Amino acid sequence: MPLPSKKYLNLLINNLAIMKKSLLIFIVSICVSFSYAQPIIDNELKALIQKSFTFFPRVKELEQQVEITSIREDITRSGYRPTITGAVTYNYIDPISIINIPTGPGTFNEIRTQPNGNQNANITINQLLYDFGRAKHNLEKSKYDILIASDNLEASKGSLASQVASIYYSVIYLQNSIAVQDSVISYYKEFKTLIDSRVKQGDALEFDALSAQNNIDQAENKKVDLINTMQKQLNLLAYSTGESTRPSSNELDFQTVFTNFDSLVQQARQKNKELSITKNRILQQEQEIQLSKANLLPTLNLNGALGVRNGYQPDIHQNRFNYLIGAGINIPIYTGQRNSNQIKIAESSLKAFRYSSEAQLANTSRDINQAMIDIQSSNERLKNTESQIKQTARALALAKSRFANGTITYVELINAQTNLQQANLFKLQYQYQRTLAKIELARLTGNTYWQ
Repeated sequence: MPLPSKKYLNLLINNLAIMKKSLLIFIVSICVSFSYAQPIIDNELKALIQKSFTFFPRVKELEQQVEITSIREDITRSGYRPTITGAVTYNYIDPISIINIPTGPGTFNEIRTQPNGNQNANITINQLLYDFGRAKHNLEKSKYDILIASDNLEASKGSLASQVASIYYSVIYLQNSIAVQDSVISYYKEFKTLIDSRVKQGDALEFDALSAQNNIDQAENKKVDLINTMQKQLNLLAYSTGESTRPSSNELDFQTVFTNFDSLVQQARQKNKELSITKNRILQQEQEIQLSKANLLPTLNLNGALGVRNGYQPDIHQNRFNYLIGAGINIPIYTGQRNSNQIKIAESSLKAFRYSSEAQLANTSRDINQAMIDIQSSNERLKNTESQIKQTARALALAKSRFANGTITYVELINAQTNLQQANLFKLQYQYQRTLAKIELARLTGNTYWQ
């Protein structure tokens, strides 16, 4: 059997190398996809968000609202319980009725029907026996009040977390931009020294030296603007969290679950607290309608009392034990159409809440789609920018070489440096825009990434 040729062996080795490389790329892509599907949030950011929940006054206010609605539910629940009251009274009455009964010629027996001083001490009890669902619907309405208050609290936390995350990554973006600006300033100063040396030797014009200094001044001013903007963002961070420390990370790496549009909309239906508030308002309004209808129906009550009082014959001054027990029914006959109008208002409000729910879901779907478009656009721009950075870096290296050989002017060299700087800044900008879109997507889908 003939041995394989050298050409064949080289081809086989190349094919094996290609297969190995393809397999490696495949494995890496799987790992990247898996890691992208998992929420990866900076622990430092999580800590800041948790601090904002305990620091920001609005969150504390909504926590009190939840507590208030819980107490109101207990008040509503008390409609099922009896009410017991005690009373002690004293009334002096004069004149009083007196009956004179003849007992003989010119003599009378005086009988007082009640004493001048009337004393009464009693305990009364009232218990609702049946109200045709009025208390039940009122209690259900109170439960939705608690759900709405809780959803308001969670929605506020989501908005606050989104605000803190946006500020956090804006500071990182500005820190990176300042770092790029520092490298540009260092570059300008390096060539300013070179040009000054050439001016002394007569190989360059003073105009080049002045241009170099002007570029340094402009770069320094831009750095000052960036630092000023960053300080404002740190001030906002302190306003939201009580902390103004700069992030230790320099990565714009906010990642959340990123699936298809339908899955994200479905997740928003289930977890978006603003949508949940509207749904609970619809259910609450349905109970309001039933409650308004129940107000047209009668109520059956049980009442009783026991205590001591005077005024009983034959000794009207003696306090004696007494009690009563009874039942009553209250029937609404005419209320000036107040109840019927209340029902109409409740039914119209229900329709309004349903329309609001549909509009809110449509707006959320639109915003989710827009966030996905922004993420996709940023990804495509980043790919193009990576290529642009390589090209401008190569162009700058060539410009440096040509400038050293005296074949191009300082202005042409600066143009090459400016192109590289702009490419790096564009990269940071697109990363930042993608991060903001991901934060917004997390808010819209109710992703509690701070937990």
